[in-house]
Parts: sequence; C-alpha cells; structure tokens
Amino acid sequence: MAFYLSAFILGLFGSLHCAGMCGPIAMMLPANKNFLRKANISRLLYNSGRAVAYMLIGLVFGILGSAISISGYQKQLSIFSGIVILLIIFFTAAQKFQNRFSAFIARITMPVRILMKKLFAQQSPAAHFGIGLTNGFLPCGLVYLAAAGSVSAGSTSGSVLYMALFALGTFPVMLAISFSASLLKGSWRNLYSKATPVVSIALALFLIYRGTQMKTDCHVTKSPPAMISCEKPGQPTI
Repeated sequence: MAFYLSAFILGLFGSLHCAGMCGPIAMMLPANKNFLRKANISRLLYNSGRAVAYMLIGLVFGILGSAISISGYQKQLSIFSGIVILLIIFFTAAQKFQNRFSAFIARITMPVRILMKKLFAQQSPAAHFGIGLTNGFLPCGLVYLAAAGSVSAGSTSGSVLYMALFALGTFPVMLAISFSASLLKGSWRNLYSKATPVVSIALALFLIYRGTQMKTDCHVTKSPPAMISCEKPGQPTI
C-alpha cells in the first residue's frame, strides 16, 4: 500500500516541475470564459492523454520488472531502483549536465514538437487528447523517477497502476496551472521545487529499505510462473 501511495505523493509534489516543463503547453489550450465547459473538457482530455502515456511507459517498465522478479531478483531490483532514482536526482541537480542534456533533448524531440504544433492547430477533443499523449512521452526527469520506481512493482499491472497513480497526483496542480499562469510564480512554486527532491530521495530510500526487507528468493520458477511472498517472516507487506 505504501509503495503505491508513494507514486501519488511523487506526482503531487513533483507536479510543479511538470508545470514548469509542460505548463506553457497546458495554458495554450482554450480557456475562453464563454466556453468554460469546452475548456474544462479540453484540459481533462489533455491530462488524460498524459496519464495514458505514463501508463504505457509503466507497461514497458512493468514487463521488464516482471521478468526480473520472476527470475528471483525482486529484492535486488527494488534496491537498484532506489539507487537509480538517487543518481537521477544527482544528475538533474548538476547544472552542467542539465545544459548538455537539454540541448541534446531539444534536437531529438524536434519531430515530436512539430507534431504537437499540428495538433494544436486542429483544436478538437481528439487533438487535445493527442497533445497530452504526445507530451507524456517527451523526456522528463520526474517521469524517469516514477518509471524507476514502477519497475520494482514486480508485475506489469502493478507498474501500470503505479504510473496511473503518479499521473493522478499531477492532476490538481496541472489543471490549476492551465487556468492560471500566476500559479507558476511565487512562494508556492518555491515550496514545491524544494519539496520535489526531498520526496524523490524519500522514495529512493523507501525502495532500498523495501528491498532489504525482502527474502533473497522472492519468486520461484514454475510453469506458469508463480509469485510467492517477498517479505521476511513476521513482517507486514510493504
């Protein structure tokens, strides 16, 4: 339970990072007060598109994580995921690395940005969903953090659920930002910006701790593969 709750908390506190990266895109959606209902629908479609993209990412990482877990390495996978998250946080904080990475990403994502421009020109419900779906696949450090966490779920469905809860956590701030650019400024953004690395580090340490509390052999190989308890005797499920 705590494992999946961490996904929602990561999305909630990391969503100001999403606002900084994706907020300008969200604010380009229609917001005419005379068409408030249409504006609300367009924003829900956009954010639903993002959620679907994150869940598809979770599906890919879930297949990988499930294969590793069935092989009996869920303990190591959870610890490794925590270490990967710590490394992502470190490299994200390094300004020199950020500059080089941003320039590289700008080049390789140009076709995606051209596609999004075409979708914006259509101004239809399907286009708004497509904008969110496309946007969800753009490189994002926060999504990498969530994906690294989801891979240790141990099953494909668990990873998809993890990314769905992560996406749900980003909804409140992203919906608010799309209606008010002023929320991108001021003390709220500073608070969230400071909270994001703290929450991310807490998630990393939780995954490492979770791994240390598992048995060495979490799964057994059968036909079909069967999952067994990964917790130490007498320990509650994490």
